[in-house]
Amino acid sequence: MKFVCDFDPLQRWLLKIAYNHTRARQWPRAAFDACRTYVLGTEANRPPSRIILQLVPPFQVEPGTVKEFPTLTEAPIFNRVAVFEPSYMPGMLAGFLVTLYSYYFYVVIDDLTPAPRIRKRMFEAFLKATPGGHQLLPDKPAVIYSSSLNMLEMGKRSGPLVRNILEWDRWKDRGTAGKRENG
Repeated sequence: MKFVCDFDPLQRWLLKIAYNHTRARQWPRAAFDACRTYVLGTEANRPPSRIILQLVPPFQVEPGTVKEFPTLTEAPIFNRVAVFEPSYMPGMLAGFLVTLYSYYFYVVIDDLTPAPRIRKRMFEAFLKATPGGHQLLPDKPAVIYSSSLNMLEMGKRSGPLVRNILEWDRWKDRGTAGKRENG
């Protein structure tokens, strides 16, 4: 599939979704605060960030295997936003995933403190852990192929997603602490 988009509006929209998600949950959002003027369109310079697009096909089920829905032929696709814990990846200030049907948009906001080679290595590892993922670049059309994993397998194999689920209590506590600090 040839994916063509206007990069800046897409990036602004994804950053706005992440900002609003972290704000609504009262999680620390300093990384997104730095992108505010870009998101609003008053700053033309892109924040140091990258977008990966992954196409994940739906999970097919045999009719009758889901008792509550006997005619179901594919598992429902959930649209969601997930924020990644940045402390696991040196060179990442923030990371998040926005899913829309089979389109999985991963956005990484770079931390410019570590050396460029460390940031590059982190991003390459992140891209490698994203089967079928392709980095979107400004002014360059991308040809994207479906991932080799279906939606259900993707959920099981996503390291950042599984880590976030396993450490949910720590995330909740972090959000509550941020709320106390902000008044």
